[in-house]
Amino acid sequence: LLAARAGEGQESIELRSVADRIVFIDFAIRSIGERPLLGVGIGNFPWRTSYYIAETFYDLRGDNVHMVVLAVAAELGIVGLLLLLLALLSGVVAVVKGLRAAHPNDDRAARLALFAVFVALTAVGVLDHYPWTQLHFQVAWWGSLSAAMPRLSPEAATT
Repeated sequence: LLAARAGEGQESIELRSVADRIVFIDFAIRSIGERPLLGVGIGNFPWRTSYYIAETFYDLRGDNVHMVVLAVAAELGIVGLLLLLLALLSGVVAVVKGLRAAHPNDDRAARLALFAVFVALTAVGVLDHYPWTQLHFQVAWWGSLSAAMPRLSPEAATT
């Protein structure tokens, strides 16, 4: 499947998919150039692409760009992208610190598995938009990151 998505094979459906992805990446870059600071609004990128498509001869409908970073930058602008990256980085740092400081009675293996789910969904976000645009993938993405964070002891919560 990965070789087909990379254009290695001659599968016409996958070749169409790759061509569509290139078009929507171009539309995302164009949208970011038009509204770099605040973007077009969350969830509005497919609507914006329908305006771009109307100017072309492409047989397409408005859709999401298949890359989370570009989708966020197009919808929320550079401000939203920086906030997303800050949230992700903060979460990853908290998880890594928690895994390093794990106690023998801690549920370290479970938290490591949840962090692996987060990393896998982040990798999916390089080739698809699902972790950003679909609610159940959003819950899995953010939920696995937050569940992988260490629990605060009652003493640490009061200080």
